[in-house]
Parts: sequence; structure tokens; C-alpha cells
Amino acid sequence: MKKLLLSISIFFFFSSFTYSQCGPGVPGFNVDLTGDPDSTWTSPNISRNGNCCTSTPPDRCIDFVITLDPGAAGITFDIISGAIPGGALFYQINCGPPQPLGSAICLSGVGPHLLTFCKPGTNANVYQISSIPAAVGGTNIIVNEGCIDTLHATGFNDSTITWNSISPGAPGAYNSLLSCTSGCADPIATGSGTAPPVVSYLVCGVPASNCSFAPTCDTVTVTFNPTLFVSIAPINPTICFGATSTTITATGSGGTPPYSYLW
Repeated sequence: MKKLLLSISIFFFFSSFTYSQCGPGVPGFNVDLTGDPDSTWTSPNISRNGNCCTSTPPDRCIDFVITLDPGAAGITFDIISGAIPGGALFYQINCGPPQPLGSAICLSGVGPHLLTFCKPGTNANVYQISSIPAAVGGTNIIVNEGCIDTLHATGFNDSTITWNSISPGAPGAYNSLLSCTSGCADPIATGSGTAPPVVSYLVCGVPASNCSFAPTCDTVTVTFNPTLFVSIAPINPTICFGATSTTITATGSGGTPPYSYLW
């Protein structure tokens, strides 16, 4: 699910000061999507003016200087409010080939990337730029026996996702430790006494960015800890005649160290 950025620095500028592709008077925004590769930025209601790239009057333009998170693979750009200009609608990245409005485009690196949108008319619109995360299997997790935790794959088309254990043992030997292995981005791993200490899972699927139509795979590991246990020594502590104290030592095992003790 997309997360709406709550704090974004926005400012108007004459883009000709920064990018020669746009002339004076073109309204522009700095869009900083760093910190979250699955984020969305929304503009205020704004009218187009001036020209960018190879556009000429009666076209009027708006531009956005976009900085992506390193974990992003691309963006989508769309109009979400206001009168929609007639005819086919396209946007450009760095004055490159026209891209259909609402379609995803793959971008290489964090940028900055210059997005321009030009169309005849001065109607005001609200624009939305959504970052598309690269396809990754998420972070490794640790599960104690009798407990559960969730794996989180991001950047895939959910219906194409498959999970398969690849070690130890034969492929698929420990798929039963996950709540689902097909068509799910967030399977639940359950700690079991039959699980080995560490299981590696291969998650594969088609990237949501459409930057590649071939399946992309990543590997994550689940560490299964044994049941939490504590031993006390000596088993039968004794305070000898004339002594004021004796030492009792607790030693923890299993679970997830470090341990805290409460007597």
C-alpha cells in the first residue's frame, strides 16, 4: 500500500534557472521521495504556463524535479483532480520519449529526474507522483518456537509471487512453515520444534515496476530459535552454618539473546 509522505519540501522556482529544458515562467516543484521507495507525492491545485523541451504554444507546461529513494525502480505520474485536458495525455522524463499519463516508467538512479507535462490550456490540476519500489524479498526475520513473524516482499505483482525453501534439504522441504507460498507478499512464518535453526527462502515474481517482465528473485532467511529455557545452579543451594549467603546462577538458552532475569 502506498504511503503518503507527510513532510515534503515544496517550492516554486523558475525552472530555467536549474534546467535549460524549461523556459521562464514554467511552474515547478521539487519532489523529494527519499526515505521511502513506496511513497506518493501530491501537488497543490496548479495551472500550467510556459514551455519545456520541444513544446511550443499553445502548449503550456509544468515541471517536477524528482529525487528517488535508492530502493525505487521508477514512478507513475497522473492527474487526480481538476478538469482533465482533452486528447491523448503524455509526460516526459528529461525531455525523452513521451510516456502515457498514468503509466509506469523505469528510472535509473536517484536522480534528480526532470518530469515535464505539457498540454494546451490553463486549467488547474492536482498531480500525483508515486514511487515504485524495486522488487526485493524484504529483511531476514527471527522466530521463537511457538511464535510467529511475517516476511514482507515488496515491489512485486502480488499474484505472481512464489516462496520456496532452498536450504537446508531439498527445495520446498520447509514450505509448510509458511502460511502461504503462492500469490502472497506477506506470508507468516511459524516457529516449530521440527524447524532447522535457519531456513533460506527464495521469493520470485514479476516486478510491479514493469522494468522487467521476467521474474525477479531474492533470498531471505528465517532463523528459528528453540524454546526459551533457563537452568539454575546449584540445583539445591545451601547456606552452610555460619555463612550469610550463597550464590545461585541462572543460565538462559533458546529464544533470542540477550536475556533479562527476574527472580
